[in-house]
Amino acid sequence: MLWLAELFHKFPKVNFAFHSVESKFDLTNKDYVEALIIYATCPVILCVLLFIVIIGVWSVKCCTKGNTSKPKSDARAIASGLIACLGVSCLFIGVALYCNEHVNKGMNEVVYGIGDLGNELTKFGEKVQLYNFSLNSELLPAMRTLQNELQDAKVLLNDQFWKNFSMMIEVGVHEMDSLVQFGSDLTTLENSKYFIQRLEFERWMLCVILFAIVLIVNLWGLIGSCNLSGKGIMFFSGAGIITFLVVWALVAFAFVLCLAVSDFCLDPYPSLERFMNDDFSRFMLRYFRKCVENKDSVLEGTPLGRLLQQTKDMHIFLTRFFMNLKLEGKETSHPEIWTAISGIHDAYAEATKSAVSLYNLVSCSNMREEYKTIRYGLCNESLSANSVLLMALTAFGIIQFVTLLIVSSSWKAFQPR
Repeated sequence: MLWLAELFHKFPKVNFAFHSVESKFDLTNKDYVEALIIYATCPVILCVLLFIVIIGVWSVKCCTKGNTSKPKSDARAIASGLIACLGVSCLFIGVALYCNEHVNKGMNEVVYGIGDLGNELTKFGEKVQLYNFSLNSELLPAMRTLQNELQDAKVLLNDQFWKNFSMMIEVGVHEMDSLVQFGSDLTTLENSKYFIQRLEFERWMLCVILFAIVLIVNLWGLIGSCNLSGKGIMFFSGAGIITFLVVWALVAFAFVLCLAVSDFCLDPYPSLERFMNDDFSRFMLRYFRKCVENKDSVLEGTPLGRLLQQTKDMHIFLTRFFMNLKLEGKETSHPEIWTAISGIHDAYAEATKSAVSLYNLVSCSNMREEYKTIRYGLCNESLSANSVLLMALTAFGIIQFVTLLIVSSSWKAFQPR
């Protein structure tokens, strides 16, 4: 349904000064908000014009003296017109209720997708902490233990070796600081999940209540028309004008919502980047963008990519170290050396396992489904249903206008004779 988003996206936008505004979703941009307000006023202006026509016709009918003893056939003819209009309008309200449910379904998919993504990012932080523990609390102490044991065994090693190894650990810790920041940035999606969920529930409930009221009013008018009831028609005249105004207000809201959602769906990343606190988080957002678009995306150049490379380099470093380690039989008299080497092996194995888990966690294949769920729910299900809802409410508003004009001609026809 991206063609639908592209259609709404092509609507030209201007601010209050009639300067052109770029169609990029940004509610912090004053000009963009003004452009949306201008589009919201278009249905409102049309509603006001139609309302003036209705009031004008009503005033003329009220001030005109007419024959109150019209034939019953005239009343039936007018009632037939009312029944047809009210029946069609009830049908459109039914369509609006159906579309409202589909909008809610799409937004629920968005909430579920954000929830799954938040769970994955929570695991991300846990994996980073586990990797940090493997390096600082297991591998580094094991290397220091080995250093002490080798000194006791009088196995001489170049001091540069220990400096290089310590430097590798420090680099890994530095990269992990960026990873922790990345996890904390994107877990704000979890907070947005509850906000979207509450906002969507309130929108859905409000629409259900308003549509139910409109449907009841129109059914009342339909029953009054079928019974040729003057009281029923008079009630519908007053209540119908209120529902007429309410529906056109909903048209304005649905129209603006279609425009804003379309702009967001076609290019959501600039607005999302405003929630990121560092460059790495923005880089990872662009990385996930390529995942969604099924393009090749690599982690090279990111802290996570450098951390994975550091793990590989550490493996090469330790392998060379053990190959060049000349114990000359001293391991027999100093069994603690093998215990320390075994501890290094176990600590490095745990660090490698954590690094691989991190890589798998942020892989395209793992993240793509969550992003596609969010995008499909918002840009397909919700947008398409909201577009049909917009058309149904617009059609209802026009038919309600015709119905109220017919009602103005039926007051005297339905009066008791």
